[in-house]
Amino acid sequence: MSGSKGRAVGFTFRETMQGFVGPGDGFAAGQKAGKATGEHLRFRVTVAVDDLKAFLGDKEHNAEMSGTVDSGSLGTGMPIDGGTFKLFARDERGHRTMQYRLPFTSAAGETCLLEGYKDVHNDRTFDFWYDTTALFTTLHRPGGTNGEASQLIGILRIRPIDLVPQVWSMRALHTRNPARHVLALGRFGWFFASNILDEYRPGLGRKRKNGMSA
Repeated sequence: MSGSKGRAVGFTFRETMQGFVGPGDGFAAGQKAGKATGEHLRFRVTVAVDDLKAFLGDKEHNAEMSGTVDSGSLGTGMPIDGGTFKLFARDERGHRTMQYRLPFTSAAGETCLLEGYKDVHNDRTFDFWYDTTALFTTLHRPGGTNGEASQLIGILRIRPIDLVPQVWSMRALHTRNPARHVLALGRFGWFFASNILDEYRPGLGRKRKNGMSA
């Protein structure tokens, strides 16, 4: 599928996620600790796929991410430098995941990293909404002189109010042809939906737990 001047048609969308991070023995504990101390974390990103055909054929479905990070302790509007995104890449357990890696520089000039994953796995009854909107997040930051943790963890979520703008932001890149735009939307939408249906169709999770399906 070619775009303007023979360039491959790409795809893009925007996403906003936010929540709390803090010290803890697990993501839920870190979220609770961060909420108690007001350690809010948010990012606004644009996901860019330069070549949709190559992206769909790539085993890890790699894309680029740009945007900003807001942190209760590190600053606001901090630009992401070289962010990456993987859609439905398999982890070491064989689970489908969405993987985020967002390097950024704090307001004080410190090098930081926000990374996280969504665990898109049918381990409960019809839990795809939580799985596709909950990001298990780790914030790496330089260790402080007052003993504060250099790594904070928590769970960021997509708010329902942010989901509609995300859907409306989906569009083709490198083409002004309406037909190619619709085709790109359809191809990405089918790829996403088919992976969700394959993972969460009724009975699949039970069969996997019984060892009947890989």
